[in-house]
Amino acid sequence: EWDLIGPVPPDVMADLEGAGDDARANEVVRVMKVVADAAQAKGEVDAYNVLGATPSMSKSEVKKKYWKLSLLVHPDKCEHPKAQAAFTAVNEAAKTLQDESGRAQLDQRREDERLMKIA
Repeated sequence: EWDLIGPVPPDVMADLEGAGDDARANEVVRVMKVVADAAQAKGEVDAYNVLGATPSMSKSEVKKKYWKLSLLVHPDKCEHPKAQAAFTAVNEAAKTLQDESGRAQLDQRREDERLMKIA
């Protein structure tokens, strides 16, 4: 299990130094679209899609995605009106993927959905 609290790695901070308001707003819009699409389909929000991660990523790679995204959409750093909702979605996605059983359930659900599309 990995910890989501603590100092942000320097390489992640370096990536974010040039992030302007547009980049922040674009990520809020992207995250909220993932959430809205799931609601419209009456399904669960896909944590991988929220974070822009893939099932093949290691826990440390997912954690890096989380760090970067949470700092981009953080309501203290981003003025977009939906920043708080996006930040909450990012945190929930990270919690799902840090929990081994939560991640396994999501992987199984994705596989079931893939097989349903083929059938």
